[in-house]
Amino acid sequence: MKQDTINRIIREKERRYLTGVPTASWWRLEKSGDAPKGFKIGVASKGYLLKDIESWIASKVEAA
Repeated sequence: MKQDTINRIIREKERRYLTGVPTASWWRLEKSGDAPKGFKIGVASKGYLLKDIESWIASKVEAA
């Protein structure tokens, strides 16, 4: 199923809401290469591309 979404930047709070994965666990997944890495969008802000997060979620659903 293909969805047409705007490829926008989401912040950590929305990433947690969409994935249900706590910040510390996500950090470990990022470090091991099992989750999309975020990028700095400010001095203390991190962002993720929505399409990357949606693709990650879809891969987990397909694997289940």
